[in-house]
Amino acid sequence: MSHGTLIIGASQAGLQIATSLRDQGYGDKITMLGTETLAPYQRPPLSKGFVMGEATPASLAFRADAFYADRRIDLHLPQSRYRGA
Repeated sequence: MSHGTLIIGASQAGLQIATSLRDQGYGDKITMLGTETLAPYQRPPLSKGFVMGEATPASLAFRADAFYADRRIDLHLPQSRYRGA
């Protein structure tokens, strides 16, 4: 009996693990646990474009909100609106 997979860290690496699991046919529950309020996003552009007002949180996100639901990835973040599973 599988309880699924828990990925601690909702960063680019955590997202890649979750995506790769699904791409390889993993069907059990996937949960990502993060400490930031945003879904995984590009950090280097954040330090420049976001601070200068040239980028938005949505433009820095690696995936659109629907991706998590479509791939059945439950993303647990503080005050998060993303719940895919």
